[in-house]
Amino acid sequence: MVLNLKCMGAQIKEEEKIKKNTDIMNYRPRAEFTDKKGRKVVVDFGGYARREQRGKACPVVQPNALNIDGCFYDSEGVGRDWTYYLRQEGHDLTRYNFTINGILDFVNAVTDGGYNSINYIN
Repeated sequence: MVLNLKCMGAQIKEEEKIKKNTDIMNYRPRAEFTDKKGRKVVVDFGGYARREQRGKACPVVQPNALNIDGCFYDSEGVGRDWTYYLRQEGHDLTRYNFTINGILDFVNAVTDGGYNSINYIN
């Protein structure tokens, strides 16, 4: 099954530093899907350097971590922070990278799965 990613941010240029760590072509791809609990969610993905939060140095422990910013509407029509609920449900959001495989692995973990490729929509 194909996951459609809408390009919401700037395109990542070949000469940019981030390009050595990712095969994603846009800084903020967006996906829409239904999760395992039946919530229709809209998710923006991004990349960041995740740092160890201990000590003074705060070394980078994951240079290309996947940032997940998602929302859904509850039964009363109120927008809710989906990633908050994922953390409360015990999902480890730190194990994914800002790559095609990282996004597919994440989406397959929170849906019924079956996504094996992506399609960019401008």
